[in-house]
Amino acid sequence: MTVLYRKYRPKTFAEVAGQEHVKTALANEVATERIAHSYVFSGPRGVGKTSLARIFAKALNCRERSKAGEPCGSCDACVEIAEGRALDVVEIDAASHTGVDNVREQVIENARFAPSKLAYKVFIIDEVHMLSTSAFNALLKTLEEPPARVVFILATTELHKLPATVVSRCQRFDFRKIPSAELVERLNGLAAKEGVTVEEDVLSAVARLSEGCLRDAESLLSQIFSLGEKKITAETAALVLPIVSSEAVNDLMSALVARDASKTLASWEALLAAGADPIRIVSELVERGREAALASMKDAGNGLAARSSLLERLVRAHGEMKRLDPPELGFELLLAEWCAEPARAKEEPPRHEPPAPPTAPASKPEPTAAASPEAAPAPMQAERVEAVSPENSEAFAQVKEKWTEILMAAQKRNHGLPYMLGAAELLNCDGGLLTVGFQYAMYRDRLNDKRHRESFEAALGEVLGSAMRVKAVLVAQRTDGLVEPSPHIQVEASANLPDGFADLVKEFGGTVAAG
Repeated sequence: MTVLYRKYRPKTFAEVAGQEHVKTALANEVATERIAHSYVFSGPRGVGKTSLARIFAKALNCRERSKAGEPCGSCDACVEIAEGRALDVVEIDAASHTGVDNVREQVIENARFAPSKLAYKVFIIDEVHMLSTSAFNALLKTLEEPPARVVFILATTELHKLPATVVSRCQRFDFRKIPSAELVERLNGLAAKEGVTVEEDVLSAVARLSEGCLRDAESLLSQIFSLGEKKITAETAALVLPIVSSEAVNDLMSALVARDASKTLASWEALLAAGADPIRIVSELVERGREAALASMKDAGNGLAARSSLLERLVRAHGEMKRLDPPELGFELLLAEWCAEPARAKEEPPRHEPPAPPTAPASKPEPTAAASPEAAPAPMQAERVEAVSPENSEAFAQVKEKWTEILMAAQKRNHGLPYMLGAAELLNCDGGLLTVGFQYAMYRDRLNDKRHRESFEAALGEVLGSAMRVKAVLVAQRTDGLVEPSPHIQVEASANLPDGFADLVKEFGGTVAAG
């Protein structure tokens, strides 16, 4: 398989995709011979930091470079650097050479000697944030008093991990993700060089999946080329890429905007059944939500509030899904909340309703005929409680009493269970069978799934000391205010809790206690 990012690694500043602000500045420094002694290249992975460092090293040492600072690429210095044979250009992977001894031997001691052949001795330290504290301290002395004709280039994806004393002694360049349009243009050019025709939708999908990382984009394109086809269609690329149908995502987004729970759930399940990655689906929804919000801003803000609200929730769900098991739960929680809002809004009293006069005596309103116990059937929750036998009432009370412990035990087995159970309504316990109710079928089906049900039953057995079976049922949405709120979840702070767990617990009315 042809590895495109190696075969077509840029050889000049002009060939590097994006990073115009960095390329222009470095080329000008070379052209004017105003060279700093140390540089920091920071930014996401795969956007050209190491490639530009090598090109800069060539430009510094090229005797045939152009007036604009571009290396010729054909002189001895350029060829030796490109092939990794130049003794005066030293590349170090800090991830595997983190200790102070490595830095002293390969950098500090080496830097004391003048260049053996080239004009400048260049040290390129990749992933420099991986160096130990003692290694940074040793390097700092050299950066403070750099030898003549020596240049240090420190590349990192995590600038915040570098000591401020090191960064302050370097000229800093921040690299950016490659815009999608530039990625598509670059990929199209590579495809032409390889004699392969690729549909625009495929190139766009590759650009989206790479998320601004050129190396990832070129690797994905290499995988597609490995299929051996000279014409790549969306159907062909689907054998390699997790491409999500744009039409299906559009249908899902339309149903979600309309707050149609049934259609949204049907579209969602159809995409999952087709093998689409749930996190990728929501990523596509985020992109569409962003485009819609930007369009609203341009259209005098029409519909901006609703689109911004949905976009915010999609972004939050996308982040949560990366930590949940199963990840689908993040979107399904959003769906339940989003589609239930209009119904809740109808139940709220009008905001303009004036408050009661301050002189009015405080008293309970007389029950109306419709609300009177004699005129209406007993509430559904009350009927369930009355139907439970004494021994089962005791078991049911025990479940309620130890509900927090049960949730903690469930969380150890499956991080997603406490989030789902926070929306549950405890109904009854009869013959060793605990019945819980949900207002949405997706939660009922999820808990009745063998894997989740058995995890919950194991948690119950651990806390209660006796085996108990579980059944989830669907209950109607209540409008009489008699349904008990979801049980509060109080979780002890622990290093084992996943990121974002506390926020979700708070959403369901719980707290994370201080450790």
